[in-house]
Amino acid sequence: MIKNYLKTAFRHLLKNRVTTIINVLGLALGISCVLIILTVVHYERSYDQFHSNADRIYRVVRVSQEDGETEYRTGVPYTVPNALREQLTVAEKITAMRYPSVGGMQISVVDESLEDRPRQFWERDGVVFMDTAFLNLFDFNNTAFRWIAGNPETALGEPFSVVLTESVAEKYFPDGEALEQMLRLDNLIDVKVTGVVSDLPANSDFPFRIMISYTTLNTEGLLKEHFSNWYSVSDEHQSYILLREGVSPAEAEEQIHQIHAANVSKSMAKSRRYQLQPLPEVHTDARFGNYHARTVSQETIWALLIIGAFILGTAAINFINLSTAQSVLRSKEVGIRKTLGGMRHQLTGQFLGETFLVTLTAGILALGAAELVSVYAQDLLRIESRGALISNSTTIGTLAIIIVGVALLAGTYPALMMSRFNPVAALKNKINSGPSHKMPLRQGLVILQFVIAQVFIIGTIVVIQQMDYFRSAELGFEPEAVVTVKLPEGKTPSLSALQTLENRWKSSPAVKSVSFASTSPSGIKRNTSFRDIRRKGASEESIVFERQSVDDQYLNLYQIPLLAGRNFQPSDTTGQIMINRKLAERVGFSNPEEALNEIIFIGTKTTYSIIGVTENFHTKSLHGELDYVGLLQRPKEYETANIKLDLTAHASQESHVLAETIQQLEADWASMYPEYLFDYQFLDERIAAYYQEEARLTQLFKVLAVITIFIGCLGLYGLVSFMAVRRTKEVGIRKVLGASVRSILVLFSREFIVLVGIAFLLAAPLAYYVMSKWLMNFTYQIDIGINTFIMAIAFSALVALFTVSYQSVKAALANPVDSLRNE
Repeated sequence: MIKNYLKTAFRHLLKNRVTTIINVLGLALGISCVLIILTVVHYERSYDQFHSNADRIYRVVRVSQEDGETEYRTGVPYTVPNALREQLTVAEKITAMRYPSVGGMQISVVDESLEDRPRQFWERDGVVFMDTAFLNLFDFNNTAFRWIAGNPETALGEPFSVVLTESVAEKYFPDGEALEQMLRLDNLIDVKVTGVVSDLPANSDFPFRIMISYTTLNTEGLLKEHFSNWYSVSDEHQSYILLREGVSPAEAEEQIHQIHAANVSKSMAKSRRYQLQPLPEVHTDARFGNYHARTVSQETIWALLIIGAFILGTAAINFINLSTAQSVLRSKEVGIRKTLGGMRHQLTGQFLGETFLVTLTAGILALGAAELVSVYAQDLLRIESRGALISNSTTIGTLAIIIVGVALLAGTYPALMMSRFNPVAALKNKINSGPSHKMPLRQGLVILQFVIAQVFIIGTIVVIQQMDYFRSAELGFEPEAVVTVKLPEGKTPSLSALQTLENRWKSSPAVKSVSFASTSPSGIKRNTSFRDIRRKGASEESIVFERQSVDDQYLNLYQIPLLAGRNFQPSDTTGQIMINRKLAERVGFSNPEEALNEIIFIGTKTTYSIIGVTENFHTKSLHGELDYVGLLQRPKEYETANIKLDLTAHASQESHVLAETIQQLEADWASMYPEYLFDYQFLDERIAAYYQEEARLTQLFKVLAVITIFIGCLGLYGLVSFMAVRRTKEVGIRKVLGASVRSILVLFSREFIVLVGIAFLLAAPLAYYVMSKWLMNFTYQIDIGINTFIMAIAFSALVALFTVSYQSVKAALANPVDSLRNE
């Protein structure tokens, strides 16, 4: 019997090749999308979850309340970790680290045998100052992490020691042993290699490759003065703790607050509190971020899972629709089987078996497709995959569950419906006569498909518009064609040296202007201060504001408008300050002119005279609010050279001129600082990196939207094809009676256009609600206008018409003699 069922199933599937191909292709696409999405979700959720005590590890973060606003930051003062080790009784282990983020670090191999200049490398990321507790608190359990050389107990115990990952050790010392070799950091300090470890896992938010002993920071010439300061803080410096068994985070937070309050002013203790962030949230909470500068929110993860379910549901709807549409063609088969004694459960089993064969075939194809996509689209998916899907038992088990689940979901209703056919009516070919409930169900499923597709279309349009807004939004300064270069670390630049370098750079015809500053307006290191600030005669208020040290060319180079007052002059002293409009209003000035020549106090004694007020400009991404900004002129704090290029005169040879200009800039740099590498970045590219996660998700959602629409169109094409076959004689009669091709086309298209319209009425409010919630993640956002919905309905209607038109036109152009000659 089973052999007979299989033979019948294969014959039916081969006879109805178009329907079979549509079902297999639709299900394969749906299942492959689900497999990829589940792989992405599993990978994103696996970040740092392999540590044996991951459930008890927390990051110490700070939350500040100022003027009704809440600021979420990750940095802690250098005094905090040591104080917690001594006084926090509920903690089992505490670690601290500093991950410099200012353009990277130059590392030179110190080898006296090298006759020429030493081997030099510029590491933009991966360099961290780490204490010995890190690799005890984070044990990287059940991963490939291991010690290759050195003693893990002592490798980072002494100052001026460094541990390298295996790939870095091979890069620095390709011909020999790395252990006991010397490295020079930014031409400032020499460190000895005391250990080599395997590369840290890719699914970790600790992108460390060069690990310098934390005690090195507490030495003269580095950050020794900060180890007694409870106020100064940088997000580069963070701390993690491992709580004891049974201790709640709230209990630990209360102890931390008491320790902090005992060492700072009452206003500081009131406005700044430390909280514990669970380790899993480090990868998902964008408010705080992480060293990878990439977070994936829980909302995004759930959105991906829901999208996967929708895509798979759309494919299942195709199967149900086509199966029920074809049921009439199998009515005689069912009637004969029942007449010969076939039981209802046997027929149900047969039809479910056919569904299982289709789903199994689709599942096998989907696994291969998902494997190829995961290998060749790693930049888009952000997963590490090398044959991981096929060889992963969890993936195979998930696939088996999906195949069985989809087979039951898509095949149960058609199987039960066909097994209920009355054998007499079936043999007389009267199954489709009289009122039927099948068409309303089929129409409802088509509407559901188009609701899903139109939600995708509207959502994708909104995401694209928001990304376009990011790219075109006014930042308050001009970032285009600006090259930034990190000045030598630890060298206090003399004004004469900077002037010489500026003159050499400006001798290039493609260099428009040069400015030296502590940073650029946005995109690199931010220097924020939490200080008591007030205007003369007013009460003190604690304000978090950004302090930038700039020269007299800074405003002109970046085209930052000056609303009142004047720019800096080379002869100005350090007692002058320019502030942005937002800070002026916050301090209490009603207009920019009122602030001129006024005195403001920052801290207890420091006073500044306001010489100018600038327009607001964004110092960080458009995810957050504008910052309060104060501009000072302090050459000893200059860390960045900003170079404005002018390539308009060479537009036809822009790439060639740009390459020559960069070479000239590098040559001038080498003549001034021969021991330092020339490392440059384009500012607009750095700013674009703020939105790389949104850009990646935009591309991913575009692909998923196209797949959803394509699966829906497959089902629609199948239904129209079946309708054309079923109504061949009707079309022939209509043509004999004078019907035009246009009227036949309307006959086939009208029903589906109406269904698209009904789907739009349901999809529009749902999509508006979902995308409005998504836009709330951004401080600066677009408005969802009526044009978005017009584009969505127009696109949906065109897709439906295009899908329907081929078979409709084919049926309308057919010779009516061929369709009626058998009557």
